[in-house]
Amino acid sequence: MEAANLVKLLAQNDRLALLPELAVLFEALRTAHQGLRAVHVRSAYASRRRAACPDGRLVARLGGSVDLTVEQDKTLIGGVEIRVGTW
Repeated sequence: MEAANLVKLLAQNDRLALLPELAVLFEALRTAHQGLRAVHVRSAYASRRRAACPDGRLVARLGGSVDLTVEQDKTLIGGVEIRVGTW
């Protein structure tokens, strides 16, 4: 019911274009409330398996659960880029 009221209010005020941004913000709040940390790993080289990423060390360092996303990015010259949070 509350979601319908929100969508109705956004429509009445010609603000439906804000829905994608609101979804991103809601997801960030939900994961923070659950103690999850969003971690995005970009690597220049394909990983044979997801476990090759240092998620165990990330959990220890960040002090909570980690929602890990891994992607290969051929535009990187080499190495790994690790981003924590919604950047």
